[in-house]
Amino acid sequence: MGNLLWAIIKDGLKALAFWAVASLIMILLWGYAGRMLSLGLGMIFIVSFIGLNLKRIVNYFTGPGVPQGGGGLPGLPPAPQTASGRIPCSTCGGTGRMMCIGCGGRGGHNVMPQTESGGMQWVPHSYCAASGTLQCTSCSGTGYLNA
Repeated sequence: MGNLLWAIIKDGLKALAFWAVASLIMILLWGYAGRMLSLGLGMIFIVSFIGLNLKRIVNYFTGPGVPQGGGGLPGLPPAPQTASGRIPCSTCGGTGRMMCIGCGGRGGHNVMPQTESGGMQWVPHSYCAASGTLQCTSCSGTGYLNA
């Protein structure tokens, strides 16, 4: 854990030094606009630094890989498996289909009428062929993660 903390502190100091030099250059070149840009650059550094180091800390405590069928974190139950050892997809619930985001799962949408008869006209959604569902992108439509 000591090596991990030292690596995080060292990386933080490097990022701070780089940001300070970049800020000075931007302020000298562009004045007030450079100051605003340097603040934005600082925010990007902070967010990326936190994200990278959270990943480092999680990997330190859980290991670099997630065990097959496991939750990846201590205390979590393993993912349920079928008799054949296949793990159902958690995105689609094992169906292989997920809701179409284009039409919200309705299969179509209402549009303004083209005539003076009034009322809304129902138009089938062409992307999902008016079914309201699409093939799951996580399991490629198989319903299982390790198909």
